[in-house]
Amino acid sequence: MSQSDNSDVLLRLYSKDGCPSCERVKAAARAAAVRLHTIVLTDEQRPAFYAQRGFTGRDARVPKVYLVDDEKTPPSMETFIGNEARTISFLDKLPALT
Repeated sequence: MSQSDNSDVLLRLYSKDGCPSCERVKAAARAAAVRLHTIVLTDEQRPAFYAQRGFTGRDARVPKVYLVDDEKTPPSMETFIGNEARTISFLDKLPALT
């Protein structure tokens, strides 16, 4: 297998500045050789983002990761993967790179 084996996978990461969990997701995506489209949400944007997607309480925090077809995929067409732990679990199930 080559480094390009997972290049057809594109994840959209909703992040914020200074987010350690988001940085770990980025590192895991690089290690799995998947493409990552990162959207950094400001303090002002995050409450509306969580409300629109139904995240409340402890779920109202980043990272939030979605599987998308391309960078222009609208939010209504995203497939939710999850938070840091669920995303790393998803990435671990991809073909191993050699």
